[in-house]
Amino acid sequence: MKGYLFLITIILLTACKSTFKSTTEEAVFVSERQYPARVKQVEVDPLGSVYLLDKINKLTRYNTINNTKTEYVDNRLGNIDDFDPRNPLSIMVFFRQYGIIKFLDNTLSPIKVIALQENEAFQNVSAACTTNDNKLWLFEENQQRFYKVGDNLQVIAETNRLSDLGLQKIQVVKMRENNNKLVVLIKNEGLFVFDNFGQFQKKIKTDLYTDFQFLEDNIIQFENCQANVIPISNPLQLPQSDELCTMNTGAKSARKLKQGWLLSYEDGVDYLFK
Repeated sequence: MKGYLFLITIILLTACKSTFKSTTEEAVFVSERQYPARVKQVEVDPLGSVYLLDKINKLTRYNTINNTKTEYVDNRLGNIDDFDPRNPLSIMVFFRQYGIIKFLDNTLSPIKVIALQENEAFQNVSAACTTNDNKLWLFEENQQRFYKVGDNLQVIAETNRLSDLGLQKIQVVKMRENNNKLVVLIKNEGLFVFDNFGQFQKKIKTDLYTDFQFLEDNIIQFENCQANVIPISNPLQLPQSDELCTMNTGAKSARKLKQGWLLSYEDGVDYLFK
């Protein structure tokens, strides 16, 4: 089994970046947005580049410095379930169906593949993110624990079972690490914060369960014109949510930048300088 997975890993790593072929759906797609796409997920890296994952599984990176774009598609592994561009030179892309994590460089070319199921402890990983020190946090559903692991899937840290927190069979919507703190958004439960060693620190109540981001030392959520700013130390002053929605009717979600907002619609993303 391990030999088979190793062979798959080598094939995936050495394969060229997939060439995207237009489908009928994309051929008729028309949008006047600054970044057109049938948006599934939006992220921004520390350099300000914008990443869009669309509903036909294409990941596009818009370099806002030189106004270029790069595309990546690989449908051999099913849908991309999440991606984390914290490190723009090593972008994590998670394919849950096959238990595969791929890392892409800043041209969206594959540079590394990790087959999670090579380790018997990680047969049902449902969420993943990168760490400040270029490791990985994984959520393993069978074990109901979060694990911090290295390149060879060796366990560096782990949490207690979530049942110790009174949680049973939870759905992780998103998890990200910032300043050595792992923040996990759990459907219908809230935001849970763990330290770098997997020790539970606190629960943050929220009514928004689709997304969150970090900006400076704040957790920001925006959903259907409702905005939450959860300060960790120095709170940001943001426009009132009703003001933001009045200016941008129809925005489904938003990503706060240092100067302005990325506003996400059904047909793409616009940049609002404010």
